[in-house]
Amino acid sequence: MQKTDFVAIKNKIYEEITINGPNFSSALAIKLGIPSLFASALFSELVNEKKLKVSCIKAGESPLYYVEGQETKLENFVGYLTEEQQKAYKLLSVKKLILDDSERVEIRYALRNLKDFVVPLKVRSSDSERLFWKWYKVSNDEVMSTIRKIMIKQVSINEGRKTNFRRKNLKS
Repeated sequence: MQKTDFVAIKNKIYEEITINGPNFSSALAIKLGIPSLFASALFSELVNEKKLKVSCIKAGESPLYYVEGQETKLENFVGYLTEEQQKAYKLLSVKKLILDDSERVEIRYALRNLKDFVVPLKVRSSDSERLFWKWYKVSNDEVMSTIRKIMIKQVSINEGRKTNFRRKNLKS
């Protein structure tokens, strides 16, 4: 029985992803000529050692792995996302900021599963908390003015409804 040098294979996996960018575990297992079960265990070790990160993108059951600093390269694999995830991805990449409760349920669900491309922002006001989704390439400073406008609009709309309701009550 042939002895396998798992440390050398693990180093080769890390080297391949560092040099060539994100890749699926199944593809690298085939390229390196190792069983997928062993490859999965080695990828898991590399993730536990914080050398690799796991993407939300999968090809079948095979996750996409990458090293820190390769986040923008994940965009090359958007075709592997579900149809709804692709719609949410495109929407957020254009809008840069989305108020969660203003979207359809399918988009909201997809945003929650696009962990590589979205940043959840919980914004609190004196009487409520709202969830926004920010495009991962945009800084918090870039979206703060938009968030403030949305939160002020919401307060104004709510106050307007209360005022109109009270006026109706006063006239009767």
